[in-house]
Amino acid sequence: MVSVIGSSPGVGKSTLCRALADWLAGLGASVDHFEEADILTRPAFRPVAEEFAGGTGAVRPEMLVECTRAYVDESLAAGRDCLVTDALLPFVPSLVARGHDESTLVQVMKDLTGAVEPADVTVVYVHDDPATALRRAVEREGPTGRTGTSGSWPLLRAPGRSTISRPPPLIFVSRRI
Repeated sequence: MVSVIGSSPGVGKSTLCRALADWLAGLGASVDHFEEADILTRPAFRPVAEEFAGGTGAVRPEMLVECTRAYVDESLAAGRDCLVTDALLPFVPSLVARGHDESTLVQVMKDLTGAVEPADVTVVYVHDDPATALRRAVEREGPTGRTGTSGSWPLLRAPGRSTISRPPPLIFVSRRI
């Protein structure tokens, strides 16, 4: 599993995922490319979509972990060689945006580590100047982002974004692809 995350919208996560998935498929690997929007349509994540749509616009961290476990299990059972996920794991931006504290984030990282076993995971962090990346995202998605809400991009004005004094440790390490 290769999980691509990034410093901000527009940094190139989706572009990198598409290129990586295409390259791996070209080598003959059975690849599942999990695009960012797939979290709302994939069967393993149906409970996430239902909980999100339930009125609060939030999802419990435990639900994210259980659905991740289901996704990895079904992918391994289907014989997938590689999973390429676009901004799926480790859910930190979404959890921070919903006001979860550091101890919750650390626990989610520990729980996700167990949920992805026995898959080998490599997390790729893509970084760019935030102003440049956000400008690209606004050009691509419009001034309201993918959510279609009015105002600035949701994560930039989220209530919990200032509660994290340091990022949680990334539990996922590169073991092999």
